Amino acid sequence: MDKREMKKHILFHALDQYDKFQSKGEIAYRLQMILDRDEVTEAMQRRFVLVLREMVENAESKLE
Repeated sequence: MDKREMKKHILFHALDQYDKFQSKGEIAYRLQMILDRDEVTEAMQRRFVLVLREMVENAESKLE
């Protein structure tokens, strides 16, 4: 496996692990940390989950 292929696997697995949430509270907490904000809205949380899911699917599609 070359460096490029390894990067694809690392990215997919990192995103996939990050995509495993236990609760809405955990989503809110992670998003607050990412955005460095004290509060996040429900809309921001939904958008975050959708964008992250797209990123995981995109990374998965690039694996052989």
